[in-house]
Amino acid sequence: RGSIVQATRVEPRFVQAFDSIEDILQYAHETPREIVCSTCVLADDALADELGCLPGYPWWEIQTRRRSRRSGPFIASSTIWVPEAFGAAVEELPTSSEPLFILLERRHGCTFAEIRQAVFVAEADAREAADLDLEVGSVVMCVQRRFVDERGGLLEVSRTVHRADQFRYETSLRRVVGG
Repeated sequence: RGSIVQATRVEPRFVQAFDSIEDILQYAHETPREIVCSTCVLADDALADELGCLPGYPWWEIQTRRRSRRSGPFIASSTIWVPEAFGAAVEELPTSSEPLFILLERRHGCTFAEIRQAVFVAEADAREAADLDLEVGSVVMCVQRRFVDERGGLLEVSRTVHRADQFRYETSLRRVVGG
């Protein structure tokens, strides 16, 4: 009589559900992006392994962060890689609110056939920790996306991390009956 039930854990403050590419566009619209820097790098052995290319291949590396509203704290820290040939889209990024993969389609005629996505637990590096107000090595939720064309060619790779205590990622799986 007169008791109160409380949650045993803190619910995330930012929840995003993704069921389609349009949901990624909505996320981009709802979370203002700030570009930290963009540089052209040659893939060393570690980066080449991560991107699935040969060492020495040139890539644009773009570092960004996002807020849930214009003046709020950062909720995401990202690194995005695209082949050097897509420099025109990279140059347009600071003046556009569109995701890079949309700029690649428009500026370079690329057609994305698929986005391969992995969600896993990782440790924040120094930049990610600073962006998210965490200690270096803190546990973060990492979403890695690989944007590929119809031939399986890699057009973009992104790594986005979120504070583990403030973000929940949801997907819906639907059964196809009689397919």
